[in-house]
Amino acid sequence: MDDTAACALEAVSTAAAVRLIATLPPDQAEAVLLRAVVGLDAVSAGRVLGKRPGAVRTAACRGLRTLARYLEQAGDYPPPGKPGTGPHLRRARPRQ
Repeated sequence: MDDTAACALEAVSTAAAVRLIATLPPDQAEAVLLRAVVGLDAVSAGRVLGKRPGAVRTAACRGLRTLARYLEQAGDYPPPGKPGTGPHLRRARPRQ
């Protein structure tokens, strides 16, 4: 594959990933973008977001788990809808 085709495929993949991330609640989406996409550590991402590093790690972890569950359940396409209104796919806890 030539460089132009590889760049085009990467751009499409990136755009799809950003659309899917945009379905998360805003705090999770920001944390996932800064940690997983941009590659910032929790301290740097926390400075950008005005949050503690632990809060950023927690939001990123929750967001990534939600994305993983969504992809397992629905395939590789983001759900329809506007950003911040995506699925909240929490596994049901067994009743005790």
